[in-house]
Amino acid sequence: MARYNEILVGRLNRHLQKLLGMKGEPPAPQLSTEIQPGFDLYNIPAEERYLQGWNRFGNTTSIAAAAGAVSIVRFRNPVASGAVATLESIFIRTTVAATIVQLTLTPIAADLAVVTPAVQRLDARIIGGSAMITSSTTGVSTVGLYQSVNQPVAATEQQFIIDDDQEIVVMPGDAWNAITGQFNVGLTVNLIWRERVLEESERF
Repeated sequence: MARYNEILVGRLNRHLQKLLGMKGEPPAPQLSTEIQPGFDLYNIPAEERYLQGWNRFGNTTSIAAAAGAVSIVRFRNPVASGAVATLESIFIRTTVAATIVQLTLTPIAADLAVVTPAVQRLDARIIGGSAMITSSTTGVSTVGLYQSVNQPVAATEQQFIIDDDQEIVVMPGDAWNAITGQFNVGLTVNLIWRERVLEESERF
């Protein structure tokens, strides 16, 4: 029998259940009709995010300079992944000073020529791997620009996510790209992201 104000998002109940070591039925099956203390489920430390179904990963992709071509690194969420990814940290390094790096987020269905083989999980409690794909190539950029940033010093890493509001959500079918704004520039991109399964209400 359905409860009044029944909660149907299981991962939030699971957070309470695992965090507090509770057994039996979900500890918060319905919303309270009274004023009561509660947990802020959306402002939690990184070590508790797995309790809400978030898994954290990272990798580094490097591509050598090529004459007559730009360097491109792509982070893609496959259209059939059923997951959402949020880029938490982006470090970029170029081999040439005063290089403009173009950042894009656009629907893309294909990976670039070289797929980054290693994805490192950042929590030992994670089961399974990442659904995201990072790849790279040299060539000609054809994707739409949303931001361009300057790399003033060669071979020096620069962070492009300073606070939570700058984190980048990558939905199924979309890809984030870093593209050098000039030819013959080597590019290294270090990414840290979290991902989880999409709830039914989030799918479109």
